Amino acid sequence: RLELANKIQNLFRYWGTTHGVHFDVALVLTDTAHQSVERQGHRDQQYFDIREVYDELSALPNVRVLNADVDTQAQRPILNPHYMRQRGHDSTMNTTQLLERVQNHVRQFESLARCHHHMSAAGLGWEHY
Repeated sequence: RLELANKIQNLFRYWGTTHGVHFDVALVLTDTAHQSVERQGHRDQQYFDIREVYDELSALPNVRVLNADVDTQAQRPILNPHYMRQRGHDSTMNTTQLLERVQNHVRQFESLARCHHHMSAAGLGWEHY
């Protein structure tokens, strides 16, 4: 959900209206308050519910949302201990920050895999990515 309102306005709306670009979107979002460890603190947020995002994008004429049910990210993703050690090597983060960062990475990896699944299920090849 990072800067989602900005992406909807300046990517989907702008490019659709100005340049006639059509988008296929797979929504895999978090329904938690997870945020970048590097960007802790207050940020403006327009969408507070995953369904609001789905409805907003579905209403745009140049956007096709590929998944009818919005996927949500795992609250506590399964972590590879080797990756945790690797990311912690020479890190200045405390244990809590490091854990949150690694969990965010795994959530992103899972989200990309789910998006790929939805795009493949829709019959879209690599030329659509």
